[in-house]
Order: sequence, then C-alpha cells, then structure tokens
Amino acid sequence: MNESAMVQQINQPNQEEINGKVENTETIPYDYEARPIWEIVVEIGKQIPDEELDKIPTDLARNFDSYCS
Repeated sequence: MNESAMVQQINQPNQEEINGKVENTETIPYDYEARPIWEIVVEIGKQIPDEELDKIPTDLARNFDSYCS
C-alpha cells in the first residue's frame, strides 16, 4: 500500500462512526474536513532552511534527555 492510499484509509471514518453506533462517554466533535496533523508538520518543516536542519544532532532521538537538560 502506498503512502497516498494509507493516508486515505486513515482519513476514512469507519461505518460504525457514520451510523453513530460507537458509544462514547464524551461527545467530541470531529471535523473530517480538517487537514491531518502530519501534513501540517511536513508543510512547516519545508520552511526550515537546510542549514538549520544540518545543525540538528544526528543522535538527538537517542540522547534526547541529555540535550534537554
């Protein structure tokens, strides 16, 4: 399955949600037209110059705590 198909599948509400058969203790409105957060993150990330991205340590994920303390 390619990325586009996966995004489309994730964005599709399941039939139970459409029919209102999912019981929720809270009613939280969901906007099915809203852009997925990962698309927004990618768009913002494209605005970061390569020179700045080169400053990110290659071991940041592994040693996150040491960089944040």
